[in-house]
Amino acid sequence: MKLDKIVTMKTGKNFSRNKSTKEEVVPYTYEDLIQDLSEFAPYQSNETAQEIITRSDSNSEDDSYLVSAGDVIFSFVSSTAGIVSKSSEGKALNQNFAKLIIENQQLDPRYLCYCLNQSSHLKRQMAVAMQGSTLRRLTPSSLRALDIPIVDFSQQQSIGHAYFSLLKRQYLLEREMQQEEEFVLALLETQLESKTTQEENNG
Repeated sequence: MKLDKIVTMKTGKNFSRNKSTKEEVVPYTYEDLIQDLSEFAPYQSNETAQEIITRSDSNSEDDSYLVSAGDVIFSFVSSTAGIVSKSSEGKALNQNFAKLIIENQQLDPRYLCYCLNQSSHLKRQMAVAMQGSTLRRLTPSSLRALDIPIVDFSQQQSIGHAYFSLLKRQYLLEREMQQEEEFVLALLETQLESKTTQEENNG
């Protein structure tokens, strides 16, 4: 099913051209998106996909470019989709992002992210859509035209659950490795400084 049949897409604002913005806005970045993919874990609670969809569709027209926890976001630059976490709530989308508001209650947001990020079926479509493009990125129209494989809703939930569980485990493993690296390097530095100080005192 074409993406534009199951979601309403709202692209972000070009803030560099919009000088009339009264308030300072904090931009939503690619780093936020990657962090949200690791942090957003509704599968750990009793929250249902419908609750995510309802919350995602609660923004008014005036603040539609601001993100709320549970929003599905797509980056045109990296062709990556994610779900906004609490820590990113209230940030503003620029023209490099789109908010995908799910209209079909039989579409799981986590499953949609899996399809856009990992499905070989979608990857082939994206590659064709980006052929001949200097910037090698999807346009809003090519994103809308993507064909999303729709399976039974319970299967969507199972796939989405497994995908975000995997992302969470990967994040925790990477953080553990980083902490171990920092500990070992700090220990080695301490040992070196101690050795150097000892030699200076002996000299």
